Amino acid sequence: MNTPRRRVLFVDDSETCREVVKQQLQARGYEVTTLDSPFGFGAAIARTNPDLVLVDVYMPALDGGKLVEVAIQKGICSCPIVFLSERPVRELQSLVLSTKAAGFIVKTADGDELARQVAEYIEGTWQKRDRAPESMRPPPSTLGLNRGTPLPRPGPRPSDAPPPSRRASDVPPLTQRAPQIDRTTFDAPPASQRGTWPRKPS
Repeated sequence: MNTPRRRVLFVDDSETCREVVKQQLQARGYEVTTLDSPFGFGAAIARTNPDLVLVDVYMPALDGGKLVEVAIQKGICSCPIVFLSERPVRELQSLVLSTKAAGFIVKTADGDELARQVAEYIEGTWQKRDRAPESMRPPPSTLGLNRGTPLPRPGPRPSDAPPPSRRASDVPPLTQRAPQIDRTTFDAPPASQRGTWPRKPS
């Protein structure tokens, strides 16, 4: 029994990028449909019923981030929507959080790497394998809670430790104690202002 091919819809205004990604994924068993602009996105979803949608970020007709945001808000497709872009990772992380996209993939010439990440998003194993983008991971202090592992109890802070007992022999003699501060070493106010120090702010 043949396994049905996974379907991917890729939206990018660059013809070169569309062709490269299509060839990379088709060579690894995917069925790929491409769009050169966000227009016709809804019709393409209904026609192809993709397992994953890849969207470029910057397109002249409509920003990819806006396309993803609207598509998710209106429930245009039920499959994961992922950014495929060469933009900096931190920018893509912020865009994922603001648009509620499933994640992002940085454009690469390595077809095996692209296909691997596509498969993880389709199969839903991206976050299960702790491969989520850094900003989407829980902070280190809560990692144990997600796995049912209790967090280690913190040890006593230095301020919580009881003060050591002191004996009379530990107190230095008066001749070794810190010298008293000579108040005359501080700047004194001019004689014309004495008695009103400190001055009130004007």
